[in-house]
Amino acid sequence: DLAAPLTAETYMAARVAPLQVHYSDMLRFVHRLNTFRNISTLLCLALASWMASCGDIVWVPCPVALAAFIIMLTQWIVPPEVLPTVKRALVVLGNQRMWWQASDIREHRLDKAKQRM
Repeated sequence: DLAAPLTAETYMAARVAPLQVHYSDMLRFVHRLNTFRNISTLLCLALASWMASCGDIVWVPCPVALAAFIIMLTQWIVPPEVLPTVKRALVVLGNQRMWWQASDIREHRLDKAKQRM
């Protein structure tokens, strides 16, 4: 029922748990994207070094430009500030969940607990 008052238990089940799952998925995505960026940048720069050592100096800017484009694109998709923010949010949600699981039903019903949520 949408008009029923929201209890602390339903709030934890309806809001905190899905939010924690979402942030965990987002953290995995950011780590995968960073890994892709690092590996592709390394390969592009290795290719540029190999081209320079072979004497194809004219083509060296192409892999360097590709590496710069990959770095720019990944930072545009996920700015660098996102990773520490998501980690902090997961820590806060984890601490809240641990507090919730460690406390009993009487503590859940207190006004102090409702304000904390």
